[in-house]
Amino acid sequence: LPKLPPKFGTKIHEFDPTQLKSCYNLIISSVTPRPIALVSTRSKEGVCNVAPYSYFGAMAHDPPTLAVGFCYKACQRKDSLQNVLDTKQCCINIISSWNLDAANHSCGNFETSIDEFITSGMTAVSGTMVAAPRVAQAAVSYECVLEHVHPVKNTKGDVTAEVCIFQVVRIHVDDTVLQPGCDMDKPVVDTERLDPLGRLGGNTYATNGGQVD
Repeated sequence: LPKLPPKFGTKIHEFDPTQLKSCYNLIISSVTPRPIALVSTRSKEGVCNVAPYSYFGAMAHDPPTLAVGFCYKACQRKDSLQNVLDTKQCCINIISSWNLDAANHSCGNFETSIDEFITSGMTAVSGTMVAAPRVAQAAVSYECVLEHVHPVKNTKGDVTAEVCIFQVVRIHVDDTVLQPGCDMDKPVVDTERLDPLGRLGGNTYATNGGQVD
């Protein structure tokens, strides 16, 4: 049996999500670490956008399927989500430790007409199968097409988020993060070389070796 912390189980708090002012801090501080999707899109007007989202995960591998939850801001869709719905495509880039500052900067409150690639210092690279750009500084990037959208409604019936399910149509992997000698028909990424970040509670992140603020 696992060795439990002292006094573990002596007092359990039970919460009704519908009675809390907000579940946000509880969710993001308990469901950790969460992988981060650095989502890059191109609007129907041709403006590039890039921003990080940590309601993200891999759902399947045959075919490779990823899901991202896009929460509304002030009851409105964020630019990334609007671009996905308009164009039915995006690139999902994996954040490594060297991209943290740029990724954080990209999630600022910018106007829709602003290209976050330029403001963050990241470089946009044309996709092979989709018009959305990928991030040149990302060691792993997935070109994705939208398969399904699931609206999330609160108890009032208001849509507060949309979960988008994507099928991956191309995968770009930098040679420096591939496991040496791996079968290129069954490629494997070396996690230590990728050095990915996971989101913790607040503005803290997990690395392979510890925590980063």
